Amino acid sequence: MLNNLKLLPLLDAADILGVSKRTVDRLIACGELPVVKINRSTRIPLAEIQAYIERNTFKNKVMA
Repeated sequence: MLNNLKLLPLLDAADILGVSKRTVDRLIACGELPVVKINRSTRIPLAEIQAYIERNTFKNKVMA
């Protein structure tokens, strides 16, 4: 499991999501994005960013 664990700084997570760092801070504060704390550094697992994107991806239904 730890072999493919990649931890990203908040700015990198914001870049991947296409949002500001402040938005990432808000997502963390409300529990939408789990974090890993290493000393004073906050990191977000890449897998959690991917899961967040999947949870918030909606496909349009074709209206017949």
